[in-house]
Amino acid sequence: MGRGMVKQLVRLVLLVCLIAVTCAIQAMTFEQMRALPAARLLNLRMDEVFARCGLPTAIADLAGASEKQPDLHWKNTTLGLSTGEWDVFYSLQPEPAPRNGWRNPNEAGRACLIDAARLVLRGREVGTIVKTRKTHGYGYITRYQMSPDTLRAHRALATETTWNAPVSETTLVQKYGQPDEIVAGQAGEELLRYWVVTFNKQAMPEYLYAVDFRISTEQRVSPGYAIRTDRIDFVRAHLDKLLRDWERTFVLD
Repeated sequence: MGRGMVKQLVRLVLLVCLIAVTCAIQAMTFEQMRALPAARLLNLRMDEVFARCGLPTAIADLAGASEKQPDLHWKNTTLGLSTGEWDVFYSLQPEPAPRNGWRNPNEAGRACLIDAARLVLRGREVGTIVKTRKTHGYGYITRYQMSPDTLRAHRALATETTWNAPVSETTLVQKYGQPDEIVAGQAGEELLRYWVVTFNKQAMPEYLYAVDFRISTEQRVSPGYAIRTDRIDFVRAHLDKLLRDWERTFVLD
């Protein structure tokens, strides 16, 4: 057996071991995360969210009040929002009018409030990488393209959900296993954090999500949870670490 074939065989064995070990130690699976209310809204464009859920209760525009707020149109509704970040609220109860943003004067959509009393989506502009073949010569030209339609440019990168009724910590641990981390939360709360990672065909970490269940330190029940994609800074930092570890361990010369 030649040296090159041996290296390929070693690579294959290591990749198989990586998948087996990671799946064994990962508490929450991707399928379990996707089953959580509102998880399937992550990474959708805002126009897709509105089509699925209806118009929200309110949208808080997190840009400064001095930022330009052009009129955006969704069907027969006009929204005055900037191109900055938004918090998009769906709620069974009325929401106070945001200091900067838009409040729905009519009844808001409730189609996505399944097992949830309140849902907040963080929206941010996200472009796409477009490759076009060069007119002359070989290769491609790569560019980062942003949709001129602000609703199409904004995607849901994180979600915070409040349950209809609190869920006990015991129930969560029985369902998802012990958390990967326990993190300090707001006063009187801590977070049970589950890292959910997906891999490409080379067993390289590809996408990462942080699922944080809020836990009352006194009653040990969860009023809700948050899911954040790897476009959120601390999740991206953790994914970068996983990629460095993968390269050190499994990328052979």
